[in-house]
Amino acid sequence: VLPVGGDSQMIRSDGVFVVEARYMITTDDNVLISVVNRGLRRASPAVMARLMKGEHVAREEYYFRTVAQFEAPLNSQYAELNNSLYVGTAEREPAAAIVHFYGVL
Repeated sequence: VLPVGGDSQMIRSDGVFVVEARYMITTDDNVLISVVNRGLRRASPAVMARLMKGEHVAREEYYFRTVAQFEAPLNSQYAELNNSLYVGTAEREPAAAIVHFYGVL
């Protein structure tokens, strides 16, 4: 992940976080790919308080799922990423979010 882009989080009245992140990744062969990733994070009030304090919380203790769209150069070997949606399971670490993407066929 490159140090460009940004993210936003909104907390709904029911305590669910609505998240959106826009960022760029680079492949091992230096191809730039744009990512738009939207999702939901929810947990019990006690677990959410721990997450908000920056504590490590096991991913099994909360729900954090995303849907991503990729935009890769059309003339690259990654162009097929442009033609599908990807769901993600995410983990919140103190300094980052880690997302595992799965293509939806």
